[in-house]
Amino acid sequence: MKYFLVFLCFFSISTQLFSQKIRARIIGKNTKKTIPYCSITNTKKTIGVTSNENGWFFIKDIGVYDSLLISSLGYKTSRISVNADLDSVLYLTEEPVQLAEVKVLQNRISVVGISKRRSEGSFGGVFDSNYELAVFMPNQKSINASIIEVAFYIVHDGIYNTPFRVKFYKNNDGEIGEEINKKDIICKAYKANHWNKFDLTKYKLNMPEEGCFVAMEWLNVTIEKYKYALIKEDKEEKKGFGQVIGMATDAEILSCFYRENQGEWKSGRTIFQVQSNKFLELPTTYTPMMRTTVQY
Repeated sequence: MKYFLVFLCFFSISTQLFSQKIRARIIGKNTKKTIPYCSITNTKKTIGVTSNENGWFFIKDIGVYDSLLISSLGYKTSRISVNADLDSVLYLTEEPVQLAEVKVLQNRISVVGISKRRSEGSFGGVFDSNYELAVFMPNQKSINASIIEVAFYIVHDGIYNTPFRVKFYKNNDGEIGEEINKKDIICKAYKANHWNKFDLTKYKLNMPEEGCFVAMEWLNVTIEKYKYALIKEDKEEKKGFGQVIGMATDAEILSCFYRENQGEWKSGRTIFQVQSNKFLELPTTYTPMMRTTVQY
């Protein structure tokens, strides 16, 4: 019996050492202000979460040799080693950014992207992972322009009014380059089964002559109201997370990419199918429903 008790104690201690939960708040080092919607990734297990609007995040199944990669636009990315003495307050150092000057040559408006009014499919996220979808937006006139609006078709599945991050990336010969926007753009849909439009004029975004990629990033904050049930497999109910974007075919085939937890970009023609937990080869004309409005 003594040996059994010793074994139980050792097992309990080992579990605490090698698998722990972390709840912490992220704050600017100089401003002392909380930083909402930071991306937090366990680099060893590729588990990703997002801090909530008050800077708090919760992540589980963390080992003592794991490390967390924490990033937010306008701050230096930080890699933190996990140990028993990890503080409940984590700091990011501010990184000054300079907004590009937007020069509008004319006063003409053009809408680029998917034009369908209704979705023909959908794509959603899974809890404990940060997903990102990016779609190429060509510059139809190949001249300097300003991005003044972005729109996403959000379907009724999932939790349609979950906050998400909008990003713009440079086009490097058909591949995704560095991020264009220098400030966080956080949006949430106001209506399901509808094109949700967001004014971007205050962000002063340039549309490069070679076009750019627009992306939607799921913000996997640990808030129960943004989770929803998917299906049950082996008596286990999977959890979906956040908004679900519509997918559609269109006359113009737009290249798209996908990544998970800030990892490598993959061709968007292979999309993660939530319901079967597998990657699904999509038809070549099946594209996430995104579009931008530019002013020339």
